[in-house]
Amino acid sequence: MKSFDLFKKYDVSLREGETCAYYVYPKGRLKFERTLVYLHGLLSDIHWFEIPENLPKDTAILFLPRYPRTHANSFEDWTRHYEECFRDFKKSHEGGFYHLLGHCFGAFSALHWATIKPDNFSSLTLVSPPFHLKKSFHWTSKLALALAPKNKKRRCFLTARAFSRLSEIKNFIEQNPTTTFDFTNGFYLEASHLGRWLRNNIIAYPVPTHYLYSSEDEVLDMGKYQSNGQIRDLADETSLIYSDHYAELLPEKNEFWRSVFHFQLEHEPNSSDVGRIRKVLVSGATGFLGSHIVRALIQDGKEPVCLVRDMEMAGEKFAGAASSGKNKIEFRKGSLDDEESLGKALEGIDAVIHTAAHVSDWDRPEKFYKINVEGTKNLLMLAHARGVKHFIHISSLGVLGDTDQDNIDENSPMVWSGDPYSNSKIMAEFFVRKFSGANHIPFTILRPGFIYGEGDNHFLPRLCASLKNRQFKYVGSKNNILNAVYVGNVSALVLRIIGNPECFGQTYHITDPGHVSIGEFIPKISKALGLSAPEKVIPKHIAFGAAALVESLYKILRLKQAPSVTRKKMTFVGRSRSVNSQKACRLLGGRMPFSFEEGMQRTLEAFKHVP
Repeated sequence: MKSFDLFKKYDVSLREGETCAYYVYPKGRLKFERTLVYLHGLLSDIHWFEIPENLPKDTAILFLPRYPRTHANSFEDWTRHYEECFRDFKKSHEGGFYHLLGHCFGAFSALHWATIKPDNFSSLTLVSPPFHLKKSFHWTSKLALALAPKNKKRRCFLTARAFSRLSEIKNFIEQNPTTTFDFTNGFYLEASHLGRWLRNNIIAYPVPTHYLYSSEDEVLDMGKYQSNGQIRDLADETSLIYSDHYAELLPEKNEFWRSVFHFQLEHEPNSSDVGRIRKVLVSGATGFLGSHIVRALIQDGKEPVCLVRDMEMAGEKFAGAASSGKNKIEFRKGSLDDEESLGKALEGIDAVIHTAAHVSDWDRPEKFYKINVEGTKNLLMLAHARGVKHFIHISSLGVLGDTDQDNIDENSPMVWSGDPYSNSKIMAEFFVRKFSGANHIPFTILRPGFIYGEGDNHFLPRLCASLKNRQFKYVGSKNNILNAVYVGNVSALVLRIIGNPECFGQTYHITDPGHVSIGEFIPKISKALGLSAPEKVIPKHIAFGAAALVESLYKILRLKQAPSVTRKKMTFVGRSRSVNSQKACRLLGGRMPFSFEEGMQRTLEAFKHVP
């Protein structure tokens, strides 16, 4: 029986009447422990694919042919087609952990796909990954290439010319007319832009990444490029396989697949040793969100351990909660920049909930980096050294940029912005994914929207002062959608995540159910304060322009205090951002514990009693 006959074909309808197909092995099976998602890129034809020997038990192969077949104008279009097939596959198949394998030109699209949708995959293998070598060749290497026989010149690969109609590939295409190979100039330009974007933006690849360099190039010295830094992040798992782009069809294929499967199995999160989570360390425990999580842990029967810098202040913060309930609160002194104190605080800890962060709309980027990035690195690395079973990282929806957005979900790409806080959160997320994946640490990332609730002594008091002083103005429109969430909903989600294998390696967005506009949010607060709601709306370009001007003046004058108006503050009222929280909602049993109305009522009731 031919390998092709072992696959089942599935057809998918795309936009504008287009269709595409994907193939699944073994056909007829609907549940797998793991799935190998295979992209070749150029010669993606299922008829030549051979089932690898020693395929790990309960492993599926999801074969995605190159689409569209006759042209490709952008990676975004190509990735969207892959995503449609992947979504269709997951509707009817349970795949467990997903390993993405990009081979040949498919390494470009695989890296692009994994970068913008990292939650799809638990690990990634790139074969002949995209990096630019031709311009870096020494003159002797260029001379060797020029003098090389004609059939050898293709071995200067990974350039636009290398993916043109080479004789070997032309012969293959002629024998397989269903596989065409006609790329547009626009696609080459897109590939160049992607390479530049990766060099400027990727701190670490978003998932554990395996590199297999496939080459017969006699003048290409991989060690040279590795030593001078042109090939970055080469880990111990790196293999240099000297073959051509048909590695699966050559005698070396067994070595090729063994390397892939070893990496895949080694880097799947291991849930078997998680066991019962009892002691939970909460960083930032005296903060707004952290204190609510600590109280929720007590009610859930956990033993919270508060990482604090001031033991006396922490005792006052939890004076009531510390002496009530079955489990007592334990306080341990430590700081994110003090490895010795952190190490002691993590002794005997089962899980970590990392809420501590420097949050401000005006400060030096170095301070955000030191606390939000370096602090996260210290905590996670020491947690790993102490055998922590689950690391929950509280991030922010700010990592998705500060523009107007609609229905943003966990697969929306992270976007660098002019906000050093949001950028520091992007860097922290990349590190959590990379380090946890490489060291088999179950982790979960939670991105809440703007959090309000009882105990907020920062944002809500300032907002109320602005309303009382008649200084508040709408920006752009009263219909701007807020990404607000009641703190009780966030702490409830955290309880569902702790020690839950379903959540390992996952990211969750959470905002209140429904889409709450700024025009609904502000009048409720105004009414509770006995004030008439503001009505004035300032055009968006004027508001953001004025904020940018004020910020520039403060920077020129080197003023340390925060301006009264900043672009970060304008973002809260001047951007419309609807968030898809269905993934979190499903984890919470189909509904959020508190509606916006319930959360706001509790918040305002508590605020009335604040002196």
